Formats: sequence, structure tokens, C-alpha cells
Amino acid sequence: MSHWGHLSYTTIPYPPDAEVWDVVMEDDATCRKSLDGSLVVVKWEGPVPSILSGSIVYNHHDILAIVAAPAWTPPDPEEEPDP
Repeated sequence: MSHWGHLSYTTIPYPPDAEVWDVVMEDDATCRKSLDGSLVVVKWEGPVPSILSGSIVYNHHDILAIVAAPAWTPPDPEEEPDP
């Protein structure tokens, strides 16, 4: 199993409480935010941190499907016409 299989993920409102950054693997500069800036994906290894208790926990496969949605991924850029 890949390293990603041992990680857990959730989406939470952005910006999160400052304490969240102490228990997750990313920081404000490296986290994945929704296009409207209202949500952020955070990941951790091990049990759910108490500050994230009550959050829906996703595996790597499921979080990839979530961030592939239009709220997270910009539409494909239009191809430029040939001159």
C-alpha cells in the first residue's frame, strides 16, 4: 500500500483555527483550498486529532474525487485557436 493509504483527510472551513496547523501535515501556504476560498483540505496520519473530531474523514481515493469537483478544480482552460 502506498504512503497515501495511511493518511486521513477532511475538508474544513477556511481559515481554520490556528491550532489546526499544529496537528496536520500542511500549513497555510501548502494546503489545498476551494476555488472560492471557503474550504481547505487537511491531512494527518494516525487517529483523528481532537480539534477535528466531528469532521467527516476521507481516504486518499475519496478526497481526490472531492477535489476533482468544480468547486475545487478550475475548468479546463479553453484551447487557443490556431492562428
